Amino acid sequence: NTDLFALITDVQSVFEQRIQAKGLAFCLDYHFPLPRYAKVDPTRIKQVVLNLLGNALKFTEEGSVTLQLNYDVISNHLEFSVIDTGVGMTEPQQEKIFDAFTQADISTTRSYGGTGLGLNIVKQLLQLMGGEVSVKSEIDKGSIFRAKIPITYENTQDFITSLEQLTPHQKTKNNKRIPALNGNILYAEDNPVNQHLVRSPKNRS
Repeated sequence: NTDLFALITDVQSVFEQRIQAKGLAFCLDYHFPLPRYAKVDPTRIKQVVLNLLGNALKFTEEGSVTLQLNYDVISNHLEFSVIDTGVGMTEPQQEKIFDAFTQADISTTRSYGGTGLGLNIVKQLLQLMGGEVSVKSEIDKGSIFRAKIPITYENTQDFITSLEQLTPHQKTKNNKRIPALNGNILYAEDNPVNQHLVRSPKNRS
């Protein structure tokens, strides 16, 4: 069984620094209840989600990228939605966006780079897992990519209904303290201005 929340934490740790470096906000949106454990391929799911997040990051210059997680109890599908506030696409562009070596148009490739393979890989990975991917987009307002994956689980009692249920696990994970250090530092600096700043009592406190 795969711990879905640990999987999302891994994805977040890989992606969050990249998006913050671009000056964007990254949001996690859990739609409870959600299964804690499921019989899925964690490697393929990570590939799918990271490809979708990377695509959203590439085409978003301001605003945010949101990863939304939902479980459809009727169809028994886990849904990962990546929502961005990027450039968006027209309907004709959306129709071919999952084709191999295809991006929205030539100007998109010129402006943002890439081979156009990322979303086609997402489509193929999802098909291997019996799932599917779709997109809804609007020019200058952003896009929503939704990946649906069928899952099985052993026990409905393992369902999570709020983030508070995960707090004990997080506390255990983060319980290690960094030991206090005491000693001297040798700082070599050939710039006179920096040498003056380092000698300042204020900076040595």
